[in-house]
Amino acid sequence: MPSVRVSVNGDLEKLRRISHHLKETGDKSLRREVIRELNRATKEPKAAVMESLPAYLPDRYAGVLAGTLRLTTSRRASGVRVTAKAKGNPRPRYVGRIDRGILRHPLFGSRDRWFNQKVRPGFFTDPMKRSAPQMKKAIVEALDRIARKITS
Repeated sequence: MPSVRVSVNGDLEKLRRISHHLKETGDKSLRREVIRELNRATKEPKAAVMESLPAYLPDRYAGVLAGTLRLTTSRRASGVRVTAKAKGNPRPRYVGRIDRGILRHPLFGSRDRWFNQKVRPGFFTDPMKRSAPQMKKAIVEALDRIARKITS
């Protein structure tokens, strides 16, 4: 499962202090605001991943993957992480393998014979890395706003 971590280096201590404050006080409204701000900061990069699918994958599979692909944002002690997962039938799709450029599929729907097809690597990591500076800036601004609320 591929993930991209956006490190907030200089503001890492601020993220830790905010997380510690939220744990200590149990302030659910502020916790929801942190989550909302992080989701807002990662909204455009997530959209860029979805829009880039046809450029990286065969047309039919790009549509199939787009229908099941879920991009989630989470806080970590080391920064913010965006992770990609996709449901499949009967088990999850190997999103990490696809991002590395290998699409595994059955021959014309026959589950007896499977083949690896080379596709353009980076459908997830390329758009996320291109968006990393904007994401970092938005995350730092969000942390500043939340830190001001905590201290006021």
